[in-house]
Amino acid sequence: MTIADTDSLPPTGLSERAARPRVLRLHAEDNVIVAIDPILPGAVAEGLTAVGRVPKGHKMATRAVAEGEPVLKFGQIIGFAKHGFHFFHFFLPHGVPWFLAWLIIPIEILSYLSRPVSLSLRLFANMTAGHTMMKVFAGFIFALGVAGVAPLVMVVALTGLEIIIAFLQAYVFAILTCVYLNDALHMH
Repeated sequence: MTIADTDSLPPTGLSERAARPRVLRLHAEDNVIVAIDPILPGAVAEGLTAVGRVPKGHKMATRAVAEGEPVLKFGQIIGFAKHGFHFFHFFLPHGVPWFLAWLIIPIEILSYLSRPVSLSLRLFANMTAGHTMMKVFAGFIFALGVAGVAPLVMVVALTGLEIIIAFLQAYVFAILTCVYLNDALHMH
């Protein structure tokens, strides 16, 4: 467990303490830090410039981790463990004429590398859309005052819908992960 004081220069308008907030990293290889001090917009913590305010005790990711990244890595590990260098035949399916190899191999590599991107974007888009809808209806509750009962009911209903969508996304993620691992194990 380490507590780090960032060593950057203070941004304009922030005091020295606010410009270099203290953060906690539980392990040197962690991708998450916890704010010990509130982090103000423009402050730099662990090399990251805060865009918005991060309250004391909240977590920040120091590296973007795509949700599908482990699927790609474990698929490669399992594929190489089972097939060795024959795993590269994954990019040239059996039965493809040799004169089409120059076209098929880049398409297969692009298809293989787009898997974690598609898993990540699907989850990101669903979460963003649901949270945006909930925030809009929650704004109606306060804007309408006493008459805000209808938007309140909508927010409760949307929360239930969000839970159903979360389970559906977990199911889709699990199914696609199984399909990708099956491809790595059994090739084409």
